[in-house]
Amino acid sequence: VKQINLFEKHYVYKDYFNFESQLIRSKPLVNIIIPTLNRYEALNNLLLDLEKQTYTNFEVILIDQSNQFCKEFYKIFNFNYHIIRQEKPALWRARNRGIKSAQSEYLLFLFLPDK
Repeated sequence: VKQINLFEKHYVYKDYFNFESQLIRSKPLVNIIIPTLNRYEALNNLLLDLEKQTYTNFEVILIDQSNQFCKEFYKIFNFNYHIIRQEKPALWRARNRGIKSAQSEYLLFLFLPDK
């Protein structure tokens, strides 16, 4: 087994923009669940990327477990989101709260990579 760095080369899938499945055409609501703990800088980049998505029928559920919770941080983003403040940090608990809060049939879990 050989390790490969997928970030070295940019792969272009030329049929990507012509691809549209029946599911995508039906525009289902997708809940994106993001647990976070003391990672506002990385979270900012992730949320800015979500703003740029061409598929817009999604709601972001942010489970913020940060020691210094900053509700003002989220006000700059322009998409549908819901913030859950979780005082006691636990990744499994945050994911479960996100699932319970979800309103859609489709769930997407995003995580913030280590620095």
